[in-house]
Amino acid sequence: MGEIPAAGLGTPGPLCLTRGMLLDPSHFPKWHHFAIRDAVSQALGIPVRFLNDANAAAYGEFWIGVGKDHPSLAMFTLGTGVGGGLIYEGMLINGANSFGSECGHFIVDSRPDARLCVWGGGRGQLEAYASASAVAARATEAVTAGLPTSLADTYRSNGKLTAKDVYEAAKAGDQFSLELIDETAFYLGIGVADAVHAIDPGLVVLGGAMNFGGAESPIGRRFLEGVVAEFRRRTFPNVAAGTTVQFATLGAAAGYVGAAGFARCKYYDEKKAPVTE
Repeated sequence: MGEIPAAGLGTPGPLCLTRGMLLDPSHFPKWHHFAIRDAVSQALGIPVRFLNDANAAAYGEFWIGVGKDHPSLAMFTLGTGVGGGLIYEGMLINGANSFGSECGHFIVDSRPDARLCVWGGGRGQLEAYASASAVAARATEAVTAGLPTSLADTYRSNGKLTAKDVYEAAKAGDQFSLELIDETAFYLGIGVADAVHAIDPGLVVLGGAMNFGGAESPIGRRFLEGVVAEFRRRTFPNVAAGTTVQFATLGAAAGYVGAAGFARCKYYDEKKAPVTE
């Protein structure tokens, strides 16, 4: 530990970066208004640099992942919810209220009866359509409504459905599951267009646990192609031509790596010293 000058910490939001506090994260109801940065710093005996967990994942991909050769990127983390991270010219966008880069709360459906976000309750937000929770909820609604799908057997056996169940059914050729993944790609494509129109990063990265098999799977590739197609339909030709959309490469380690990289960068900034390899 004597050789480690600082540590990085990423947590879900909402949070206050300046005070180093968790505010009221839905995942951690007993940790509300907790000064987590200082608690971890005291436990370790070294300074702690604090950021949102999805921003940490984005920084990891930017530092040594798929974005290491790019000055800017937008990242979407698809899991229980939808997180995001926006990096412009090397600077992570954290925002005045510690809410910067929250791509999961982009409005992608403005209808008055648009779906409600599973966690925050916001209507029509990307998280209500492109998160694992949203995919499971839409699949469950279809099964209970009597739509023909092999997921009905899974629901009867397990009493619930997950995004992984949808992926497995799609691999087996279930038409409803394929259409549900296509619909998810449609909404994510709208979110990608929003992020690109905000900062024009040149690179968009899709990370998180819900990638439908990723680049190694025909279903994952179909999902990515659907996202790209919708993005291209909603942007300008030169922007589409100059923007790459691809899966992340660091997997579950992205957040840990990014938190460490962010702490490293801040340490050198404060020391006014050149960053070493």
